Amino acid sequence: MASPETTSRADLAQVERAIREVLLGADEMVLTYLEQVAQGIGKRLRPQMLITFADLFGNSKPDSVVNCAACSELLHTASLIHDDVIDTAESRRGLPTINGRHGNEIAVIVGDYLLALVFQRLIAMQDIKLLKLVVTASQHLGIGIIEEVRNRNNLALSEEDYTNIIRLKTGALFALVCEMGAYLGGANEEQSALCSRPTDVTIRATLQEVMNDASNAGCLSTLGNPCACALRLWWRQSGKPHHATPAGFGHLDADGGRQRNAHAAAPLCPAAESG
Repeated sequence: MASPETTSRADLAQVERAIREVLLGADEMVLTYLEQVAQGIGKRLRPQMLITFADLFGNSKPDSVVNCAACSELLHTASLIHDDVIDTAESRRGLPTINGRHGNEIAVIVGDYLLALVFQRLIAMQDIKLLKLVVTASQHLGIGIIEEVRNRNNLALSEEDYTNIIRLKTGALFALVCEMGAYLGGANEEQSALCSRPTDVTIRATLQEVMNDASNAGCLSTLGNPCACALRLWWRQSGKPHHATPAGFGHLDADGGRQRNAHAAAPLCPAAESG
């Protein structure tokens, strides 16, 4: 079975072509903004996972796999556009965000328009099962984002509640690509359902992202993620005491490794400490 790291370049090249085809279906005026989206090429982790799960079960519908892999990446991209608005982020992957360059109103509409392009592509495939999977994932993603915003800077958020937010927000699209890939590969309903629970991958990916953000921001209260819970989970997995919180960064042992020391150097803002 191929892994996300060994998915062939030919497969990913087909996905890139499919992504371009979807974007080129946009109105000419909107295409100006979507060209900026196409420039910010990410790791394509979700398409790789979808292809991997399809291969696991035989990849009986290769054309559909490529189309769905492209749609999964564009769903992820649309969620990032909206995330950048919520987080007032001015750059992503070294490039200006749409909201940073054109304002929040344009960014929100471009994100919504991108979702419409994705559903247009899925409808053309004439498979109601795929639409149901995407609708369910979109609902979970939305709930996760709402919960994350409601708990922003909530240092009392429990690890259980934070993990649930991860499962909903980040996990929604990971679950989607795994189940969609299994379905397109020829898995039965029970097998597909079992493939929709990539919890460990979801949590690890989210924690790594939060740690990177904490290292880069230098001020934890500027982050949109509930960092205290993320840090407790991070140190639990890495051997540090699970009760470590941002307020205790200055008291961490010096032998925690270069990466964790960098995270430990990120202070709380004075405003957050006084609040």
